[in-house]
Amino acid sequence: RTSTVPLIRLCMNGVEICKGTQFSEQSSKALRSALENPRALLLYPGEDAIPLEQYIREESELVQEEEAEHPKRLPNKSDHDGGSSGHLLVVLDGTWQQAHGIIRKSPCLKRLRRVMFDD
Repeated sequence: RTSTVPLIRLCMNGVEICKGTQFSEQSSKALRSALENPRALLLYPGEDAIPLEQYIREESELVQEEEAEHPKRLPNKSDHDGGSSGHLLVVLDGTWQQAHGIIRKSPCLKRLRRVMFDD
């Protein structure tokens, strides 16, 4: 049994917890929302994962380009409050063996763009 989730909840706002070892779109409203959000990310290493720092850098460059093209655009409330246009990070809490099993048994998670911590 792991104990990371309670610590994350103490450190961050807006944490949604979905318990289980197999997930689908019907598992929870929070997971369905993540699967529908084009900016949702799955923190899980693999060949198709990019370093999280690279992702943040690329997103920052895109935002700067958008601001240069549309300088008078006012910030959208949902840009900063975890709303539909905000980022969502899906994190699997468990051992590597448990996390691999969750990914294997939950095809819906494979639809999320993967990021990983850099070496």
